[in-house]
Amino acid sequence: MSPAIAEGDPLPDGLYFGYLTSADSRNRTVTFDLAQRFVGDAARQAATADGDDQGLDSHERNPSHATRELAVSPGVIVTRVGCCVYEGAPGTFEGLASSFAPDAPEFPSYADDYRGPRARYWLTIHEGTVTRIDEAYHS
Repeated sequence: MSPAIAEGDPLPDGLYFGYLTSADSRNRTVTFDLAQRFVGDAARQAATADGDDQGLDSHERNPSHATRELAVSPGVIVTRVGCCVYEGAPGTFEGLASSFAPDAPEFPSYADDYRGPRARYWLTIHEGTVTRIDEAYHS
């Protein structure tokens, strides 16, 4: 679960779950919508609190759709979900950014290398810069 952080506040060093709404390889930035992800008992409790009591082992909460533009390190590590590789397949920032282009598939599948705005991501922030982007598997 990502910690509660006020809208507009910078993200301190750490690991954050959420959604990318854009990725720009030329300017080396991403636009990030911070969310929360719960697993196990915490997921069931959060789902119940949100009125979505389906008894699942994971639950996402996105109380605000506010976004932040974040700088991306030149040495950023990118992993993706691939066909039959549920997490951790190596990727590139340029490849990820291309999945946000206007000509990218609107409804990508796990057969595609990247899923752009249709995926969920874990971002690692260090000294105000994204140093790692990991696509999260979502069934």
